[in-house]
Amino acid sequence: MENITVLKKKYNDLLLREKKACLYLNNKNIKLEIIVKTYIPEYQKITKELSEIGKQIKGASKDELLNGFKI
Repeated sequence: MENITVLKKKYNDLLLREKKACLYLNNKNIKLEIIVKTYIPEYQKITKELSEIGKQIKGASKDELLNGFKI
């Protein structure tokens, strides 16, 4: 695969993780202390990496960044 395709695939995979994490973090049945200690740091890593990869994919549309790339 060429480099841009690899970046788009990695972005899509991370975006899926980020969306699942959002659902999990909004779960009212999980104690806030557990979320803050365990899940927020991982969520921050995911969003930071999404941002870094998104910047590397030149010409990406807002829709692609929000919903993923068609590969």
